[in-house]
Amino acid sequence: MITDATLPLDEGPSTLPLDEGPSTLGATPGSASALDGALDILEMLSISPSGLTLSKRSEQLQLPKNSVFRITQTLLARDYLVRDPETLAECGRILEWGYAFDYAESDEGTHCVAAPIVDANETVFAALWVSGPAKRLPKCKFRELGALVSTACGRISRTRVGLG
Repeated sequence: MITDATLPLDEGPSTLPLDEGPSTLGATPGSASALDGALDILEMLSISPSGLTLSKRSEQLQLPKNSVFRITQTLLARDYLVRDPETLAECGRILEWGYAFDYAESDEGTHCVAAPIVDANETVFAALWVSGPAKRLPKCKFRELGALVSTACGRISRTRVGLG
């Protein structure tokens, strides 16, 4: 195990420049902001047994959604976090149908239907979505819009890889 005691005195954290970017909640002077963000996410989720949406994590940590998403993906990939069976079932449905939807989970009163745009390696590099007030984008329209958005993303993906 490596501890602070293994660092030479003249190379300890006190000699490192301070991160001048936005700080996370548990940040300490000279700390690695991504590591602080990861630890903050783990600590936050440990006291929220039912989990938190990306928007809630981002809001509570005062970090950009993109940063919270990337850190969370890394924690999942390295098995520091696991998704519950309900979430895994939802991910399977998204893969099967080719699109995802949001029942006002991120923004109250707003629904969204989205699909991925992939490259030649089937890696998602962008997404296309339709969102609107729940009254104008009711749940009964999700399948129809999902199919349209998914088809458009397929065309963009094929064009991107030179197949369309």
